[in-house]
Amino acid sequence: MKVSKRIAFVLISIFTLITVLTLTVILSLYSSPNFFVWFLRQQPDAIATYVPEEYNVAKNDVLEILDITYESKYKENKIDVYYPKNYDNKKLPTIIWTHGGSFIGGDKSAIKVFGTLVAKEGYTFVSVNYELAPENTYPGPAIQLTEVVKYLKKNINKYQMIDLERVVIGGDSAGAQIAAHFVATQINSELRDEVKIEQVLTPKEIKAVLLFCGPYDMNELDKQFTGNNSNSSISNILSFFVKQIGWSYFGYSGWKSGNEIKQTNIVDQVTNDYPPTYLTDGNRISFMAHAESLEKKLDELGVIVDSYYPSKEDSTKDFNHEYQFNFKDYPVEAFINLEYTLNFLKENIN
Repeated sequence: MKVSKRIAFVLISIFTLITVLTLTVILSLYSSPNFFVWFLRQQPDAIATYVPEEYNVAKNDVLEILDITYESKYKENKIDVYYPKNYDNKKLPTIIWTHGGSFIGGDKSAIKVFGTLVAKEGYTFVSVNYELAPENTYPGPAIQLTEVVKYLKKNINKYQMIDLERVVIGGDSAGAQIAAHFVATQINSELRDEVKIEQVLTPKEIKAVLLFCGPYDMNELDKQFTGNNSNSSISNILSFFVKQIGWSYFGYSGWKSGNEIKQTNIVDQVTNDYPPTYLTDGNRISFMAHAESLEKKLDELGVIVDSYYPSKEDSTKDFNHEYQFNFKDYPVEAFINLEYTLNFLKENIN
């Protein structure tokens, strides 16, 4: 009898604990995005361990300076610089890259393979870290890009391989959104004043923009994923994910009705002074429709624009978000994108 009571007590205690923990999690999710962000950050690192043989060849011709600290009022203020060994103390066109990670994760080291492959072809590649959401909210990451440029200008004598009169701004996923928005603030004075961000680059200095798999209309994200299947489990999960990400990045739960949405809708913020732009994206759980809309708008404005959407060339396959860095699953298309990117740079930097 005593044993039965003891078992019952243990079972009730376990059930109570599970109930309390479940309620705590639910309350946490609806009162703050912090638990959601914490949970995602516990997942295995998304940085791919696979590297193509081409990288192993290229790295022998590329030098790197890692974890350079740039002056910032934010945390995670580090950059990595990749450049060719045979640069002969010449200034090289300089690509400043913002990594992805849904605004809440990611790291500059994820771009090491791509940055090395590009640097080998005669470019200086600067991979930027920035403080992540929700600790750093909009427009903090874009402000950190201004800090990177100011640091490089201040210390230009240390980095002879950097040419700040021939700058390319690029990014992937959330980093593409940040990069596109940063460029818009440098080109569009009205937006710059509204966001209260400093101009550190002139339109003449920004020679090109590279945007990979980015969301360019934050207001359309959950609509995009729910579509006509708003009652499906996967759509509800994706919609919840988007709402939590937006809450983290913009700093409040009502972000979809805030002015920040207008500011970050890149399609509405580009002007005919926007630099030549190259876009790419996959068709599976990504933002290809965003890229196509931005491409159409830029073309209408008379801006030089080019793109590569692999699913349009091979309709038998689906191409995941960030396919362009996945050299294992998409070896052909990832290298096609690299080739198109390099051709675009050659055609537009000079």
